[in-house]
Amino acid sequence: MLKSKSLKKEEEEEEGKKKQIRKLLLDKRDGTSADYLKIAAHRISNKILASSEFAKAANVGAYYSTGSEIPTHDLISKMIKCDKKVYLPRVVNNTEMVFSQICDMTELRTSEFFTGIMEPNSQAPTAGQIDVMLVPAVAASYDGCRLGYGRGYYDRYLAKHDTLTIVPLLAKQVTKRLPADRYDIKIDIIVTEEKIIRCK
Repeated sequence: MLKSKSLKKEEEEEEGKKKQIRKLLLDKRDGTSADYLKIAAHRISNKILASSEFAKAANVGAYYSTGSEIPTHDLISKMIKCDKKVYLPRVVNNTEMVFSQICDMTELRTSEFFTGIMEPNSQAPTAGQIDVMLVPAVAASYDGCRLGYGRGYYDRYLAKHDTLTIVPLLAKQVTKRLPADRYDIKIDIIVTEEKIIRCK
């Protein structure tokens, strides 16, 4: 069914707002010192590992951080040591994600589609049910709206899979409101260096 002109215009306006906010908040995040990111990552990791949601989970999804994102590499290693089955995303055909298990960080390889991103190899076992998943974001709001990187991989995956979502963010990346469209999937929990925010 074809979209009406008004709906198409509305979606284009929302995407324009997202691009502006994304650039503003990425610039803000990129200005964070490496030392502070390390401190924040340690505090956020401790909060996630001590959470009841993580304690109850058998299968955990995570992602390999890059750039000025909250570093997740140590957290992933700790999750594996907690005897959790840990799954990281792998992009297939540059359109979809699957989550595959890793037992050690040395099992990762460079992504075929994205520079600087490491992912499981294609032979690794894929996930059935993921109980808790860490989701990357540029920003998130208190009501659970998430601003990603504009590619839609996570929204498409989460639309098909029921899993509790946790977004690790710096406190300055949490806002009162964010623009959202009908394809955006709301998140459950935001964890910053200061506190845990349960959105729903």
